[in-house]
Amino acid sequence: LWPGTACGPWGTCVPRTNSSGFMCLCDAGISQSKELSSFIVDENLLDTSLCTYNNTVVLTLYVICAASTAILLALQLYVIGTRKQLRSLAPAILSLVCYFLASVYRASSGALFGDDYFFSFLIANGLGFNIIAVHEWLVKYFHLLVNKSEWSSANVEIQVTRFKKIGEVLKVLDLVFSQLAWITCFTETNESLILFRIFCGYNFFAAC
Repeated sequence: LWPGTACGPWGTCVPRTNSSGFMCLCDAGISQSKELSSFIVDENLLDTSLCTYNNTVVLTLYVICAASTAILLALQLYVIGTRKQLRSLAPAILSLVCYFLASVYRASSGALFGDDYFFSFLIANGLGFNIIAVHEWLVKYFHLLVNKSEWSSANVEIQVTRFKKIGEVLKVLDLVFSQLAWITCFTETNESLILFRIFCGYNFFAAC
């Protein structure tokens, strides 16, 4: 879009050498983003997209993510003193493990989400366990409010118990819908698009 160029600020529009039309020639260290590119029906469109993917920046971000999740994971494990605490923090720990492994794997191999099975599996389950951990923390927080509040009543406690039961159902749904992200690695393009849209839609709903 105006005033930008057709290939972005780090690309040059040049004629194709083996066919008609034009393609984008990216500057050194810059490329087109190929994330989820397996969903594109016409592969010839890949080299016409904007040159906005800075490989060094992306690699640095994944290294930072791996380091930060490793620190958070160590802190989580450090505060665990009983098996009850371990069970309670299990979703958060599993989420951090998935994100740590995904960051290391991406930084070392350049795996793409929606294309590489293992990377997609780790990201999807990291997100699923993270949502489950949020449900766990919300239930604990509501119980704390009920126990500490002078105005709590039996009706409030019933509502908290009901929310906890709904949360148990949502845990199952979170894990089920999260698996759609890596399943798209084995389906045809049209089916993959449908599954990925369901995956994104559900996680948007869960986040709200």
